[in-house]
Amino acid sequence: MPSANKQVSSIRASTIIGAGISSPTGESIGNVQELIIDDQSEELLFAVVSFGAAIVANDNYYPVPWRTLERDEENGSYMVPFTRDQLGDAPSGSMQDMTDKNGGQLRDAAQEFYRSLV
Repeated sequence: MPSANKQVSSIRASTIIGAGISSPTGESIGNVQELIIDDQSEELLFAVVSFGAAIVANDNYYPVPWRTLERDEENGSYMVPFTRDQLGDAPSGSMQDMTDKNGGQLRDAAQEFYRSLV
């Protein structure tokens, strides 16, 4: 999307993967593990986040809608407008769950969940 000065901003995926995620209070929540792109629309849908051993169980990851992440260029991290507890209640699944033929169910559930929070 063009910025205010009509420049197109861009960032490499390798810069995003591994970046930290924090809450509005600065609490460290986890890290971006992967990015999910809609193959048809070419839209970046989700940052797949792991929240550490306390929340991640059985290879579960949390798809967080990309539009909810705010980039902190100074720290190379991202902030989400949610608490760790709220994110822990979000729909989750394996990487395969998010991208296989039936992955639409998890993606739709995640979009609905986050819509209810904002």
